[in-house]
Amino acid sequence: MKLCNLGRRRWIVIGLVMGSLVGVCNWASGPGYRDDNSRTLSQPLFERGLTAPPGAAFRLGDLTIHPPEAGGVYWVTGTYYESVGRDEVHSGRFKFRAATPYEPRLAVDVADPDTFTVVQYLDELAPRIPQAHIRYHYAWSEKTGLTLTAWVAGAMLLIGFVWPTVLRRLAGPLPAHEVEALTSSTAPPSPGVPVSPPAADDDLLELVANLEANATTTAGSPAPVEIPADLSTPVRALSATPLDASVVKPTQEEKDYRGEYYPTIVHANHTAPVSRR
Repeated sequence: MKLCNLGRRRWIVIGLVMGSLVGVCNWASGPGYRDDNSRTLSQPLFERGLTAPPGAAFRLGDLTIHPPEAGGVYWVTGTYYESVGRDEVHSGRFKFRAATPYEPRLAVDVADPDTFTVVQYLDELAPRIPQAHIRYHYAWSEKTGLTLTAWVAGAMLLIGFVWPTVLRRLAGPLPAHEVEALTSSTAPPSPGVPVSPPAADDDLLELVANLEANATTTAGSPAPVEIPADLSTPVRALSATPLDASVVKPTQEEKDYRGEYYPTIVHANHTAPVSRR
């Protein structure tokens, strides 16, 4: 079967399965920043890079805050820019582990020190040091439920809807014989239309067709029973008149009764024994 002949429902099912597999594998592998070779920063260097102006020797940018792990630990990733010489700037990826509660080196307004996080620290620090241009992105899509849902929805949309449309346009219109074959295979046979006989060279199909025709004839109307015209024995017509008494005679068995007071039936006649001298 050609790929372009697959229905849209099948493509949606394929997208659902593929999205679920990729989402589960992505969730099982964990975040990518755990195993990469990014530079791990200490807290003093991290806060120094946050508050540095754009022309400083060491500064941070492109901040991304990832969802908290067990225990309330936040990971902050981004890009660091470090001046090596007078006109040479080295850049690379960094990561910083921020525990909860977060204890900053700079004084900020803290409502509850026990629940203070690095996200609240960046929100408090940004308006106080506008020249640092502190901006960050929170990775909502990395949450477990959202990640799996995003992969499944994206795969269903791409494989179930976009891909069949593109494939159909690339394949072009179907040939006339394929359209006729699809139409004849999907249309139900109308009642009363005889089925065309099979090919003459195919004995097996011909035998099956004959059996089906015989079964249809037997089920539809039973074949009439032929009664021979000449019967060897004449058929007597039935009448409602009573039977003649002379015709039906009850058979009576001859019985022998003996006995003086109570006559009894004797079933066998015994002759008197002959005396021998």
